[in-house]
Amino acid sequence: MDFAIGKNNFGLAAVASTSSDQTKGPELRAEFVIGGAEATTHFETLRQARDRIHEEMGEELEWHSPSGTVQRKILLRRDIDWREPERREECHAWLLEKLERLDRVFRDRVSQLP
Repeated sequence: MDFAIGKNNFGLAAVASTSSDQTKGPELRAEFVIGGAEATTHFETLRQARDRIHEEMGEELEWHSPSGTVQRKILLRRDIDWREPERREECHAWLLEKLERLDRVFRDRVSQLP
């Protein structure tokens, strides 16, 4: 599920995955996504403020910049089996908290990018 963050080519995403290269099992991800022709430039500009961003988030983020793709991501990951009905409320709460925090930390920064 994707959410706008105030400017084209920037957004937030809530991801429930059954497996990933990192976890080998079900996981949730809250992602800040950068796309478009200037994605790498914007990503590197934001990376210069990485320490401050981590401080504002209150935790370390993963900075994902794979070669061969246009899209860049800054994300939080949680290993959890979101398919278990008794864990759904916990999963929803985690995604909401992390997406709100990503929005708070990145929205103003995005508005200041060219």
